[in-house]
Amino acid sequence: MKLVEVKNENTPVRIHNDIANGRGDFTACMLDILFYILADFKKGERFYTVRVQSISELTGREWQYQQLRKATQEMGSRMFEIETDTSFLQLWLFASVEYKKGTGSFEVELSRKALPYLEDLKNNFTSMQLRSILFCSSKYAKRFYILGCRWRGAGRVPKMTIDELKIMLGLKDPKGKRKEQYDRWSDFKKKVLDTAIQQVNKHTDIMLDYKLTKRGRAFYWIDILINYKAAKQLQISFDQPIEVQKTTQTIRTYGFSQDQAVAIAKKGMPEFEKIRAKVLPKIHSGEMEPSKFVPYVVSIYQKKGILVKQKENE
Repeated sequence: MKLVEVKNENTPVRIHNDIANGRGDFTACMLDILFYILADFKKGERFYTVRVQSISELTGREWQYQQLRKATQEMGSRMFEIETDTSFLQLWLFASVEYKKGTGSFEVELSRKALPYLEDLKNNFTSMQLRSILFCSSKYAKRFYILGCRWRGAGRVPKMTIDELKIMLGLKDPKGKRKEQYDRWSDFKKKVLDTAIQQVNKHTDIMLDYKLTKRGRAFYWIDILINYKAAKQLQISFDQPIEVQKTTQTIRTYGFSQDQAVAIAKKGMPEFEKIRAKVLPKIHSGEMEPSKFVPYVVSIYQKKGILVKQKENE
């Protein structure tokens, strides 16, 4: 049995492209569980234990025990549909889920049929950042981010129809047996397209945009355009201790400016971690938006005299 211990929010996640491109109607909670496990996936490992508190801390959302239980229960009736030139596979990723009473944890068993798709990572995979995928609260944003990572080398997702996108997102049944979700264009654009693009652009390392093409009077085709925001490499300076430089780089990943990160790093990482530990519960409870984290911490360091408060006209 493998215990999930994800210590770094920037842990890379790799997922087979067939699954990334597959159709699956998964909720945000389901995807959080899946990506949390994938962050620690090891070849040949089938059993993973997930702690409720850990997944809440990592996602920044307070997933209650019952919410997670409902999510794993519904996974039993949800699937990825993967189509190749020679086959059409309906795939359930979890073989079983066992909740340990009184422990605040549950054990997930991955299905044997899914293992080849999770293990075949050498030449055919999508690399994602755990922090990015988990910080997107919209399930559609998570799927758009997967697409963006899959095709960012090409700069665009292969052109598709809007119906094909809806089927991929689980909003439309290709056989027409289930009622289509967001069938009004205005609702689909506002609640799916625009919300997903905004979250991906805000929380991840890529920028997405889309272009629509009409056929007749209605929009028919969609082009999803990708711009990779490459992270800057740490440049070694002989003017500052190497530990300060490393700490500065770590702090910058939270969204602080270079000058802010340097000043905080000089004060020391332990103090930053102490402040962060106090702020996280506010985010988890919904008392504070994740976007307010940086301004709030900056205000604390300004009060301590470590950061200089900028004038309004500066």
